[in-house]
Amino acid sequence: MKQNIPKIFNSYCRIIFILTLFYPSCAKKEIQNEKFYYGNVEVSMTALPNSPSIDIFYDGKKMLELNPGATDKFSTMAEVSHKLALYKAGTDTLIADTLITPVKYSTLAFKVGYSEEFDLHGFLGQSTSISPDSCRFQLYDNLPVALQPDDVPVDAYFCKYDPPTDSYIESGIVFTNFTKKKLHPLIVTIPLNNTDGSVASYAMKFKNTASGIYIKDGFLDEETALTPIPGKFLLMTVEAKKLIGKLRYRITPTEL
Repeated sequence: MKQNIPKIFNSYCRIIFILTLFYPSCAKKEIQNEKFYYGNVEVSMTALPNSPSIDIFYDGKKMLELNPGATDKFSTMAEVSHKLALYKAGTDTLIADTLITPVKYSTLAFKVGYSEEFDLHGFLGQSTSISPDSCRFQLYDNLPVALQPDDVPVDAYFCKYDPPTDSYIESGIVFTNFTKKKLHPLIVTIPLNNTDGSVASYAMKFKNTASGIYIKDGFLDEETALTPIPGKFLLMTVEAKKLIGKLRYRITPTEL
């Protein structure tokens, strides 16, 4: 019996050795199977007039507070579904939410907007279907009373530069009943180039529909240039700013 003890002991040691080799291998495979990948989520807020700040929540946790025009991002576990939610800053007013699955080693970018005036609430993505050789836009009337009194009916005329006459002429596109402090419902898509390949030049004119006369600014200009951005959907805010004491027409583009 005593002679068998060394044999039994040796066999026991061999088993322990084999198990020691086997289990770390299993543990390593287990860790590899549970390996996590990471990506980024980037959020940009469109700078719409009078927009408040928004809070960005991710899986119920506040990650960012964005002011209009700001962009920020954070890291997150990729290849897993998460909930991205937008709230009016400092409140429980939900603007929009969505389920997303970030891509590993990549950045998932979102553009958001919030404006009661423009009836925009949430994620924006209109530019994805626009050709890079064209531009799409809507007009927002923010003209001061000095140029457009509240009781004056106005139509906004989209005009194109005509080299032979060296002037902007009506294109046939009219934003009828151009109303102050409102986003006009008409959406227009325009080419960036003329048929001969030259760059097209555009402007807006504003006609008092009661008198049939174009409204001039403080510098006696009746048109204001409209600057398109290739492949983008723009909110064009029509306004007037003081320059050396006089009001001058101005159109400010904001990408949607």
